[in-house]
Amino acid sequence: MQFKSHAREPEVGDTIINSNSSCDHHKSVGVVLSIDSLPGDAGKIASYLCINSGANWKKGDILSKTLDQLSPFN
Repeated sequence: MQFKSHAREPEVGDTIINSNSSCDHHKSVGVVLSIDSLPGDAGKIASYLCINSGANWKKGDILSKTLDQLSPFN
């Protein structure tokens, strides 16, 4: 189940996964560092510290994504 701004949102410290198969960072997993609002109440973005590596990111990178691209990591 994906996150959604103003409904189901991750919290700082949660472990998440990028579930957007169209994104270059698909399957990146990380720990949420912050949740920030987009201008004009357009939603929110989560910044997360990657704990895995992939073709387009490395462990330790900080990525920021809209919540609809992220899901809880179990």
